[in-house]
Amino acid sequence: MKTRHLPEPDPRLPTEIVLASDGGLFLALPEEKPESYAGREIFVGYALRPREAVARGRPALLHWGAEALLGIGSDGRIYVAEGAMPGKRGRKVFRGFRTTNEERAYIVAELHRMVFNLVGAVPRA
Repeated sequence: MKTRHLPEPDPRLPTEIVLASDGGLFLALPEEKPESYAGREIFVGYALRPREAVARGRPALLHWGAEALLGIGSDGRIYVAEGAMPGKRGRKVFRGFRTTNEERAYIVAELHRMVFNLVGAVPRA
């Protein structure tokens, strides 16, 4: 796989959601309401650069995801848990809290609805 075929993520795009390798869903920490996530597991992840993901390859990333918590962000980046990531300087950071099963079900249903509406609105060529 060549990196020239991978679009570079837009650095201005915020990461709102991370789907973790253990099946968990993490939402970005809201700055204004810390009581809303009190007592929840917090995921702090550092973004891999596209060339790093390609250099490791899919099998190594899958193996890494079995040993440490990895996440795919809503910005298209792969986030590696703080404790498993060497060389953190200069990387985009995601901080989020783990959703409950009920919250996750609601979020997935809403995303499904939004994607269906978006795809239905796109004109066909």
